[in-house]
Amino acid sequence: MSTTETDEPHVCRLTDLQVRLLLKPLDPARVQRDDKGFDHVEQWDVRRWLNRVFSVGGWSVETISCDLVAQNKTTTKAGRDAHAVIYRAMVRLRIRAVCGHEIAVFEDGAVGENIMPSLGDAHDKAMKSAISGALKRCAVNLGDGFGLSLYSKARPGLAVVGNFAPYWQRPQLEEAVDQAEQAQAA
Repeated sequence: MSTTETDEPHVCRLTDLQVRLLLKPLDPARVQRDDKGFDHVEQWDVRRWLNRVFSVGGWSVETISCDLVAQNKTTTKAGRDAHAVIYRAMVRLRIRAVCGHEIAVFEDGAVGENIMPSLGDAHDKAMKSAISGALKRCAVNLGDGFGLSLYSKARPGLAVVGNFAPYWQRPQLEEAVDQAEQAQAA
């Protein structure tokens, strides 16, 4: 918390519109199914929603690490020579309030693999897959609209968060809970 020229406290927080957007359930039309049969939200769509909720400049992603795990020559099902490549990536997602101050940081990792005839293409796609997966895992901390509900057995379109107590209201909520507990004990 900082003070303004009038010595009034300046509190960085999400706007009411951002809170409403974060509480929206995941639109089933945004859910895709991968080749293994798992539901997911595509990386470009996560970035689109980060821009919608936090605006350009209101979020950033940093690749903390991206390491080659394995690289092998293999043969495709069609009997062609190919390269199997696996990368592991860690990323950091930073969220800023409208005033520009950082209000949340999420870190997570993922592994990406790819099999391609071209060694360069296999590295490129496996690396991008790992970074994309790590970004998506960071973003699910922002709620249902970023794919959190896909981790439950709920149908897409149903919110698993539903509502939350905004962190800037926490002192008032804690005080209300304390008063209710004291009244119940009396």
